[in-house]
Amino acid sequence: QSHAEGLAAAMIAAANGPGRVLLPRAEGGREIVAQHLGAAGWDVCEVIAYRTVAATGDPDTALALGRLRAPRGGAAVWLCAFAPSQVTALYDGLGDDAAAILGALDGICAIGDTTAAALAARGLHATVIPSSPDPESLVDALSVHIRNEST
Repeated sequence: QSHAEGLAAAMIAAANGPGRVLLPRAEGGREIVAQHLGAAGWDVCEVIAYRTVAATGDPDTALALGRLRAPRGGAAVWLCAFAPSQVTALYDGLGDDAAAILGALDGICAIGDTTAAALAARGLHATVIPSSPDPESLVDALSVHIRNEST
């Protein structure tokens, strides 16, 4: 299992009883691993190791977001979201036009259920969610989806 619940279950199964763990994580990130380990009797020391910060004011980001607003000339445009924080940053970067711009895309991929839920909370449906939350599976699932749509 390539997600937080799977990691916690694997740690619990591999250990000879509860232990102590230093758990660096993102500020605002899911606390699933710490919750599962704590419930199993582990001594969990969480440390905020990094913060996700939107790239507001960055010229490359502004250019990329501007391309989403531009007419596409028939080209398919998909959003591939790899984290709930990316969904939030994208909405913040697009501002008031976010729902209209993202809703007009040809499709939306979410790396997993948590990211799909973040999209759903914004009123967007993830067209493609791979069976395993990793980039290779996302590419495979997107390829199958596009192939099936074109036949």
